[in-house]
Amino acid sequence: MATIKDIAELANVSVSTVSKALNDSPEIGSQTSAKIKAIARELGYVPNSAAVALKRSATHHIGIIVPEISSEFFSKLVQAIETSASKRGFKSVLCFSKESFMTESQIIQNFCNGSVDGIIISMSKQTQQLRDYKHILSLMDHGIPVVMVDRTCDSIECEKVCINDFGASEHAVEHLIATGCKRPAFISTIPKTNVGKERKKGYRSAIQQKLYENNAKGLVLELNGYRNFEKELDSFIQQNAIDGILAANELAAIKAMNIIKKKGLQIPEDVSVIGFTDGQLSQHSSPSLTSISQNANTMGAIALKRLLLQITRDVPRPNNHIQTVVKHKLILRESTKAIH
Repeated sequence: MATIKDIAELANVSVSTVSKALNDSPEIGSQTSAKIKAIARELGYVPNSAAVALKRSATHHIGIIVPEISSEFFSKLVQAIETSASKRGFKSVLCFSKESFMTESQIIQNFCNGSVDGIIISMSKQTQQLRDYKHILSLMDHGIPVVMVDRTCDSIECEKVCINDFGASEHAVEHLIATGCKRPAFISTIPKTNVGKERKKGYRSAIQQKLYENNAKGLVLELNGYRNFEKELDSFIQQNAIDGILAANELAAIKAMNIIKKKGLQIPEDVSVIGFTDGQLSQHSSPSLTSISQNANTMGAIALKRLLLQITRDVPRPNNHIQTVVKHKLILRESTKAIH
């Protein structure tokens, strides 16, 4: 049976454009609309009437899909979404992908039955590594609105809420350099995610502008998880004589500080460290960790607001291309030196 995605591929347009054309949206030009409808007829496309009927009958439930809840960032994000949803009379259905493409796909397949009015999702590592988003597109095929938060992708036309990961990383490295670091490094256990990639780009941009132009790639250590983290980082520090670290997430930063101390080095006198998230670990580590706050509470509240605008239609139809960028904040603590 033909799907909206099949029509979109033949018409060389997005899934959302096909959906709008088939629903006679004035946003789509007459020529494009006619072309799409002709392809739909040729393919024998039949709308999923059951899904449409379910969608029109509001459930007052929203789906939340995050990789895991042990990270304080995702914990705060989910709490903000659930609190905001409850105030608006919506209940939340929380699911964890466990960084698995298959698990994420199965969750979304279950949601396609119309049990929720909309979805907020932060994609799994594996989904972003595979770059396979057909399960998310299937939600749009069923008329279910999607808002991506934190981990997003450019190839899906939906609303997104994030920080400027490039700019936040650049800001952090510039601070390390301002405190006297000459060989700051970037370490990451999330290299295949969009946030990991953007944070690495921001790191490289800062060192290229502020330090060694002939070595624009800098000192980068990327690992898939924590299995060999201590061994790899210990060797990396030994070989490169680094004096600063920007870690792509909070746990990597805390683990890095523990390894640095085990080597008999002082923080921040010998090595300064900055991480992302600004959770309880950052605040209560020894020394306390200088962090980039992603303002998870604000991100969650905005994501819920943008989703409900699509669900309730109590304002003019929102633009599916909207990306809301939440401002980050650098929280200075003991793991970095003061600027003199």
